[in-house]
Amino acid sequence: MLFLASAADAQQANLQNTPFHPVEVDQDMQSFERFDPSTFGEPTPAKQGYFFSYERGDMFITRPKRVDIGKEGLTAPVASPGGGTRTARNSLNTGLFTADDAYFKRIEFGFVDGRDGWLVGILGGQPQDQIMDLTNVEIVFEDPATGPLGAGHLDGFIKVNPGSATDDDLDGDGTFGRYDNAGNLLNQAAYDFDDLLRLPVLFSTMKVRNKSYIDGVELMRLFVSRPVLHGSILELQYGVRFFKFRDRFNVSTTGGILDESFWNTLADNHVVGPQIAMKWYKRSERWTLSAEGRFLAGFNSQSLSQRGEIGSNIDPLTAGTALRPANTPAFFEPVSFNNVWSTTEWAPSTDLRVNVNYHLTRDVSLKVGWTGMYSWGIARASNAVEYTLPTLGIRRDNNRESFLTNAVTFGFEWNR
Repeated sequence: MLFLASAADAQQANLQNTPFHPVEVDQDMQSFERFDPSTFGEPTPAKQGYFFSYERGDMFITRPKRVDIGKEGLTAPVASPGGGTRTARNSLNTGLFTADDAYFKRIEFGFVDGRDGWLVGILGGQPQDQIMDLTNVEIVFEDPATGPLGAGHLDGFIKVNPGSATDDDLDGDGTFGRYDNAGNLLNQAAYDFDDLLRLPVLFSTMKVRNKSYIDGVELMRLFVSRPVLHGSILELQYGVRFFKFRDRFNVSTTGGILDESFWNTLADNHVVGPQIAMKWYKRSERWTLSAEGRFLAGFNSQSLSQRGEIGSNIDPLTAGTALRPANTPAFFEPVSFNNVWSTTEWAPSTDLRVNVNYHLTRDVSLKVGWTGMYSWGIARASNAVEYTLPTLGIRRDNNRESFLTNAVTFGFEWNR
């Protein structure tokens, strides 16, 4: 008997050194026992043993910073339908998006054993997805010189009235750009390249889509105080947290001189780092009021990618030849591209949560509350597009943006 008792003591000592198991808690499995508010005049102590929490709601994510869909702030002189030139400007920006909602859920579980314990939190849900169908959208691209005599990708020979037999002599030197005065096509060697003029990029239709979502996980060590401040209880937590913010910006177009174009940009933000948190709560009868805040010293591993095609409906075999029609880019050839870029940014984040619980039974309660999150140093896909022909690109000077989320939440808790 002495030998068996000694062995039992040794096993207990080993269990007490196990970090993820509450060894001094006897879970009686009577969670649905009638709620008893009496405390015999003493403050309500912190719950012991395993716990579980589930909540869901609509999370509103702030829209991206307002930027042009096109080269930011750029204008260009382009051919006018009635002859001469006009100034082209970007007709659209990302202000068309809103701080729309997205369904999300948060699960937390762990245990409290005496004055300390562990907590695991999981955040997930569905994306914020906004789709816009637009018409007659003008975009100004940066167009570096690429063709003969410094011609740009968008430069072409102009006929003010395509049904007539006259071609513009734009520089007024008496030599027509591509056709003679009778409307006959000039010998290609006799083309007057000084009569080239930049053409406007005016898409008949454009579909724009912005899609964002957040998910993550955290592992926290927690320490529970004795009741203080008229029965309030404080929890100090520290640990590590990871969350991913994925942002997608897709554009597809038809019509215009760059008919059948698209560019899709994806920004992945992987934020990880140490986190500290403080939670305060106070129970009174069946009600519990709680508030908690978190601070994450995050490091953001950003990964941006982009793929697309420009001018897919343009015949590449006619580029720079007499077969290329007037009023279309004289030298442009369709192009497809894939661009990637990655970097690391400092991305601190904060959370604030406020909840009210109503206890239905001894261990089960319903909860309603508000939660908000602010993070800085995040890349948004719509702000990362470099609108330079022919292969666009990823901007490397606009990848540090903040975002804010807030949500009203509903859920339940067990033994928390």
